[in-house]
Amino acid sequence: SIGILQALSMVGGLTYGMAIPIVMGQNIGTCITAILASLSANRNAKRTTIIHLAFNIIGTLIFMVLIQVIPFVDWIVHLTDNPAAQIAHTHTIFNVISTLIFLPFGNHLAKLAETLLPINDQERNKNVIPLTFVNDNSLGNTSIAITSLKKEALHMLELTKINLNDSLQLLHKPSIEQYDKILKREKQINHINYEISNYMSKVSLLPMNQQESDICNSIYKCFSDIERIGDHAINIASHAINEEYHMKQLSIVKDELIQLQEILNDSYEILLLDSIDDKGMIVLNNEDNINELTDLYRRNQIHRLKEGSINAIDCVIYSQIMTDIERISDHMKNIIQERQKYLLN
Repeated sequence: SIGILQALSMVGGLTYGMAIPIVMGQNIGTCITAILASLSANRNAKRTTIIHLAFNIIGTLIFMVLIQVIPFVDWIVHLTDNPAAQIAHTHTIFNVISTLIFLPFGNHLAKLAETLLPINDQERNKNVIPLTFVNDNSLGNTSIAITSLKKEALHMLELTKINLNDSLQLLHKPSIEQYDKILKREKQINHINYEISNYMSKVSLLPMNQQESDICNSIYKCFSDIERIGDHAINIASHAINEEYHMKQLSIVKDELIQLQEILNDSYEILLLDSIDDKGMIVLNNEDNINELTDLYRRNQIHRLKEGSINAIDCVIYSQIMTDIERISDHMKNIIQERQKYLLN
């Protein structure tokens, strides 16, 4: 836009005095790129955009007042009679002066951004631990970004495995301390998923072919499935801690839960491999097995209820746990299918 303005001034389309306010307006107009980019980004990115916009608007107001009290136009005209150079000098001087003025007020601009877009409860409670493999340094190359996303997905999946096994163990040995550890890991899982959404919006701006685009979409779906596995693990853990919904006759179904846990861990072992090769079918078979067993174990529980060896509440809770395990297996199936579809090995 500065180049167009310079071209107009060179052919006499406008005077230098007319060009100055247009230069100021163009500086404010450059903010639209940041504004559009921040629409799908997190709140900190939006605050950065607010600072960028405030910097240009306030800087423009100060500069316009300043040139009214000092012979700025005369100085520039005396410096050069080339209209294009006059506009270039004005643009440069404006940015230098604005930067020098705002250098001591960086914290005040940050406070202004937080006033206009306050920190909410989700941000206060959010786990601020940085991601293990994903960061902005990997945004320079699409293949590097995809590799980083794969590694972060496996790390997130490992956290859900720990939480699931601890949650199933918690059913047999309830512990508030252990439950708190599970909740802490769940916050980390949610944090990873939250940050990945922002990172993916940046990755989508990188130049990539159709296959790379499909792989990125597939990885993003996997993150969603992994996050849901974490949620179901929390559901199971809550049955151990909540006295009202805790199974009283858990020893009766202990062997059934152990068998299901072993199958899930078997699927985890495949999913956590860097390269699944031809092992994906194991996860799919395990999913079918889980569906059959959870259906069988529900029927067993109803039979026990009729015999009077368990109460109705235990029957309902056990059915809910079976549903969570079934859903976990479904999400594992989704993940392995996405990996097979685009050979995410």
